[in-house]
Amino acid sequence: MTTRGINAGSDSFGIRSIRSKTHRLIVNLTPETEFTNACTTSPEFKSWVKKAEAGDERAAELVRRYQHRPPVELYEVTDGWHGFKNLADSPEHSQTLSELQTELDQWMQEQGDEGQATEMAALEHQHRGNKKGKSKGKGKKGKKKGTK
Repeated sequence: MTTRGINAGSDSFGIRSIRSKTHRLIVNLTPETEFTNACTTSPEFKSWVKKAEAGDERAAELVRRYQHRPPVELYEVTDGWHGFKNLADSPEHSQTLSELQTELDQWMQEQGDEGQATEMAALEHQHRGNKKGKSKGKGKKGKKKGTK
């Protein structure tokens, strides 16, 4: 996932993830960056922020977790999608973390995904503002110039 070019997105907040039957690994490429997207401008999210500013500790934790993400997150998916306990630093889950990280690294290599470098180039691959998905170097019907 990239936030490059999305509505109300962070300038660059790349996320790579992989899931097994039991766990989900999320790698945040720029954890020092505040995560924003259209959700963070919604009335619902703003209500969380307002509650947090008024001293609601639960709301403050939810806002913090959503916008300030750690470099690595590991969750058990058997807990349901609400499983909030990050197991990335848990010694009991180090083998699972290692296996999923290896799989994700291999997939990224196969895809030519260079992490942050790929993230920063994402805008070059988006066709926003181009009529009918045309990009530079393409003629009518999206074909490259000089091809049939």
